[in-house]
Amino acid sequence: MGKRDPLIIVLVLCILALVGYIIHSEQKRSEQMAILMTELKSAKDLSNKTKVEDPYVENEAKNTILKSYRAAQGCYNKLIARNPKQDEGQLLMDWQVQPNGRVTRATIIRSFTEDAQMKNCMIELISSLEFPPPPENQAKYIHHKFNFKTEATVQRELEERKRLEVKATAQ
Repeated sequence: MGKRDPLIIVLVLCILALVGYIIHSEQKRSEQMAILMTELKSAKDLSNKTKVEDPYVENEAKNTILKSYRAAQGCYNKLIARNPKQDEGQLLMDWQVQPNGRVTRATIIRSFTEDAQMKNCMIELISSLEFPPPPENQAKYIHHKFNFKTEATVQRELEERKRLEVKATAQ
């Protein structure tokens, strides 16, 4: 055995210890990552299940919006009159209801149409609504998806419902 053999053995043992430490650290990090991913998924599932609806938004605000649907359909009907080939679709809006019930910052988030007159009509409509004052004298954020359909589609759907009701009654 030469003078270098013990040095080589020590060096090999140090390298093996370092490799072992790195492997152990990676295993620990993988375990921690798996735990974090599980906790994240659980938190996400819990947040979806515990979504609490605001009673003001679900009742007073929703009723006010429903009362405006005829006017909203009027905006859509004007669009169809200008462009009969326009598709049916959805328009997503949001706005603030101030403590006095007045609307501010009505904006369109997503629209099925690029028609500026339709968009302006909807913004003016929502901006003109008067909501019941929110509780606790605090402004409320509202978002709503409007679904627009042609009269022909509405008629078809009504006829289909009647047909299904008659069918269900006959059974």
